[in-house]
Amino acid sequence: HAPWRTPLERTRNLLIVGLMLLAGLRRGEVVRLKYGDVNLDQKVIHVEKGKGRHGGKDRPAYMPPQLRHMVKDYLRERGQAGWTKPPLLVSTRRMAPLGETGIERLFLRISRESGVRVHPHCLRHTYVTFCTHLGIPSRVIQLLSGHESLAMIEHYSHVFSREAQDAAELIVVDFE
Repeated sequence: HAPWRTPLERTRNLLIVGLMLLAGLRRGEVVRLKYGDVNLDQKVIHVEKGKGRHGGKDRPAYMPPQLRHMVKDYLRERGQAGWTKPPLLVSTRRMAPLGETGIERLFLRISRESGVRVHPHCLRHTYVTFCTHLGIPSRVIQLLSGHESLAMIEHYSHVFSREAQDAAELIVVDFE
């Protein structure tokens, strides 16, 4: 449990982790989010200029219930702090838009306090792995994560395959 200075800082940091872990957003996509990009009613986040050629592609990112709860908590704290400008995430020290450096500092702190090296991209990798574990088809995972090719999904899913593990359990050799 990291001691955060304010409820705004706590909810913002949880939201940053949630956006990467529960919606598969990249670090740059997170910092570019604007207030209007989050639609709680439609359960979707509009990601502008994600990764890709020619400045990146726009795509939707979908919010599971846990992430929607994190967004609501953060927006409540953000409103109470009087932040009304378009960037979604704010630096709580300067009440200015949060940049990639702020995210790097957060992950350094998480790594230091947990004793486990954690990078922002690890959470995106974990998101794709979660989707694979849940049996979501590769084509849907590709759309959810904003990957251009299925090859990237296969690259991520090499980490663990429940089907392969279940199949390996069936292998028996009688050495008698």
